[in-house]
Amino acid sequence: GLPFIFQDETGLVIANNRLRALHIGVSASHKNWSFKTKISLIENLGSYGVPFPKKQKVVYNYFQTEYNLDKLGRITVHLGIDMGEGFSDNYGAGLQYSYSF
Repeated sequence: GLPFIFQDETGLVIANNRLRALHIGVSASHKNWSFKTKISLIENLGSYGVPFPKKQKVVYNYFQTEYNLDKLGRITVHLGIDMGEGFSDNYGAGLQYSYSF
């Protein structure tokens, strides 16, 4: 699925449906803190009809940390970085506050 299998720039043809992937995820918590990270290491090989002349190496990274404010809710920080050959790097960040009653 996405983002591992993707279309060409027209959006009509599958450009990559052959790949090798390693996905690792780790989560931990201590007192009011919790952490989560996910990393995917990918080698894109193209499609069976049109293989890539050179393997594209891509790394997808995600990190999340959350602090529980007990009765005042939770604050969460999200960070994401996608780096690779064949496209520009992507960066993203988010700040979330949630309160339940």
